[in-house]
Amino acid sequence: MGASETLRALVDTFLPARSVDPGVPPYPAASTVGLDREIAEIVTGLSRAEQRDFARLLSTLDSPLANLLLTGRPVRLARLDGPARERYLRGWSTSRLSAKRKGFYAIKRLAAGHYYSGPLAGEPNPLWSRIHYDLPNPPHVGSDPLDGLSPVRPDHDVEAAVDVCVVGSGAGGGVIADRLVRAGYTTAVLEAGGWFLHRSYPRVERDARDQLFAGRGLLTTQNGAIGILAGQTVGGGTAINWMTCLPPRPEARAEWARDGAMEGIDGPEFDHQLQIVAERIHVSTMESDVNANNDSLRRGCRALGFHQGTDWDVIPRNAVGCESRCGFCTFGCPYAARQSGPVTFLLDALRGGARLYSSTRADYVEVEHGRATGVRATFHDGTVTRQVHLRARAVVVAAGALQTPALLLRSGIRHAGVGAGLRLD
Repeated sequence: MGASETLRALVDTFLPARSVDPGVPPYPAASTVGLDREIAEIVTGLSRAEQRDFARLLSTLDSPLANLLLTGRPVRLARLDGPARERYLRGWSTSRLSAKRKGFYAIKRLAAGHYYSGPLAGEPNPLWSRIHYDLPNPPHVGSDPLDGLSPVRPDHDVEAAVDVCVVGSGAGGGVIADRLVRAGYTTAVLEAGGWFLHRSYPRVERDARDQLFAGRGLLTTQNGAIGILAGQTVGGGTAINWMTCLPPRPEARAEWARDGAMEGIDGPEFDHQLQIVAERIHVSTMESDVNANNDSLRRGCRALGFHQGTDWDVIPRNAVGCESRCGFCTFGCPYAARQSGPVTFLLDALRGGARLYSSTRADYVEVEHGRATGVRATFHDGTVTRQVHLRARAVVVAAGALQTPALLLRSGIRHAGVGAGLRLD
């Protein structure tokens, strides 16, 4: 008995061989299409701490003594039959112990997510035809807005100075980098995720999740109860979101003003700034096609006498030439129709001379006498690792709601509000 047999029993418990419809070949058990080996390979790419947690989980499930303490039965998971394994894991899913719940959801996400989202055992996934899933067509694109541009790829450790170092290339970082370049400041942008031309975005869900999302798309809250899809690629969330573009609500802006978040945030000057952004990223309803399920909602609203513009409305999006050609928006837009950062503000910044360091994680902000003086970062593209030290007159941390507070805390920047404004439940 060992980890491999335990993992095989786990994936087959979540995804056993089963028949759904008469006359249709049964769905294969997960292990028969190599899912256990796929997951074992994925785990090798996780952090050391995550690998230790995973190994500890498998060891616990394989240990009669551990299970005697946890369940009152001295059993190995792999020795139980299918129904008994299901009862065992259901008990973990509702346990009062957060470690057991976290282990259950971690394996469930890995197994179910990879069973459907990519090739199995190196072959086309046999499940796709059964669930009527069609891969997106290869994009037919001509020129790319990013043609002729490229990020810095260090061939040695970097020691450099700039006026401003911006951490993050998404909705915040891209805009501020553009404004800084326009004002004449030498600017560097650090992005933990990778660089893609639009035509080279991955077109298989598993690959897109691995390459475009933080934690390879497996990021969760600490207790494992909530999965978090956060963009980690050049452009950040702007490269992988569904393009819903809603302005901040007046009551929210009024609350921010009361809290002293930013002077004038509830006034006309901020209205003007929002308008500049909306125009640059082409926010409109011109390409907000209503799909079948949303059309049902629309017809229901009309039947109930609800009024467009007050009771309901069509969601504005930042798209030009989208034409609903594929529907795989979260894989990155291969047509450059999504008006993301790499098509708008970040593109403007790069054309204006900003230096982009992709695949570069900010380790911490350097602080001297209460002022930020630079950033220490690590470049790693899967094969090469370099240390990057950027000295700066100012540092802008625009790494999103998840990574901004994490970076500030790693940098020893303590404040009661750091990390306190995000709630997931």
